[in-house]
Amino acid sequence: MRLGTPSLFAVLAVAAPLAASSPGTALAQDASGCAKFRWPVDRERSAFGTPGLRTVEAGKPLPGIMDPAIVALQPVADVKFERPPSRKPKDGTFGAVVKTPPLAVGGIYQITTSDDVWIDVVQDGRELKPKAVTGERDCPNVRKSVRFDFAAGQATVEISGSAANSVKVDFLPPP
Repeated sequence: MRLGTPSLFAVLAVAAPLAASSPGTALAQDASGCAKFRWPVDRERSAFGTPGLRTVEAGKPLPGIMDPAIVALQPVADVKFERPPSRKPKDGTFGAVVKTPPLAVGGIYQITTSDDVWIDVVQDGRELKPKAVTGERDCPNVRKSVRFDFAAGQATVEISGSAANSVKVDFLPPP
């Protein structure tokens, strides 16, 4: 070894603590609960962490497929649900009714949320039953993901039971 050239050990001794404290590593360490979902939520987790998401007001459509947004919620007592929520929301919680983007092709799509909310979907006047549900409380940015079998066209997404006045929502086909 030449004088003045740091040894590999010295470089690693300095770099290891820095790497362990880097944002990417912290993100990976925080993601342990995310691995417990029944399907991957990495894409939504990353998307929900992106600054500048659009805000969707009640009654408006979500921006698009795989285009996450912040849905502005209102006191659940003020929400005009197309059908009553299938689970009665607690007093003092928030909710909203939004539309899916128009679907050219029907099939299984999932609605993923950042927080604990109840999700009902109504299409052509009938309530769609979830085909699969997964959720974890200890996954940063993602709390719940629900899959429904949609027909082509547009559907109504009813959100209820939120403790907060907004929730991040992504509408996408399964991976």
